Amino acid sequence: MMLGLLRSESPDVAKRVSDALSRIVRVEEEGGKYTINLPILYPNGNGSVVEITPNGDKLFVSDMGLGHFEAEFSGASSYYDAQANSAASRYGIRYDGHSVFAIKVGLHQIEAAIGAVANASVQAATQAIHKSIEDTSRRWNEDVFDRITDAFDKSLIAKTMEINGFRDAWEVHNVVTLESGGKAVFEFVSPHTNSVSNKFMMFSDIANSDEANLISLNGVVEDIPKFNKARGTMLSDLAEIIALDASNDEYRRAAYRVIAA
Repeated sequence: MMLGLLRSESPDVAKRVSDALSRIVRVEEEGGKYTINLPILYPNGNGSVVEITPNGDKLFVSDMGLGHFEAEFSGASSYYDAQANSAASRYGIRYDGHSVFAIKVGLHQIEAAIGAVANASVQAATQAIHKSIEDTSRRWNEDVFDRITDAFDKSLIAKTMEINGFRDAWEVHNVVTLESGGKAVFEFVSPHTNSVSNKFMMFSDIANSDEANLISLNGVVEDIPKFNKARGTMLSDLAEIIALDASNDEYRRAAYRVIAA
């Protein structure tokens, strides 16, 4: 009976699936070129776009430099070339310093070429942005370490330490061991969405651990007024938000905020 029900509804299901795909994947034609919008997303949420240019019975398939643009927009352009070359090689296509592309694509290879170009472009931009954030965070955490050595005894500060959360263990930065035995974490957070999201996950897990009442979580930002208000509010539910150039007293108060509660 169940099989019969599925068969009787299959035409409607097929139409709904087809309608859904037409909304998710959009194809436009102009001047003999075809532009395909795909639900393969760059880190900022933009969908990937692939352009197909016919040349006789062969096709040229390109990301039109959108991957490079996404990396540049996020301040990661200097990291993009290496990641784009690696991604293009992985998918058997090419990168010319601007665009990821496939040449001399046969009509029977259209689907594979579209997928390869879109995925290589998105992966290259994603990896470039991640590496940029990691390097930036590393440099800023060094500045945070230098800053808190003015507020606390340097012998009590660890540049990195593993702290157990509720579900996972996390490598945290700039950890002060307090007289009570508690820990104060001063982790740099950039305004970039990925940085905020990563710190939110880490702080949330640690805040739910068995020893959460012995750990003071602090997000250090370059400039509080410039820090996106919505993002700051999200993090402030879990951690104190403190400016890098805050006074020694502010750092000390933040360190004891949870432990003293």
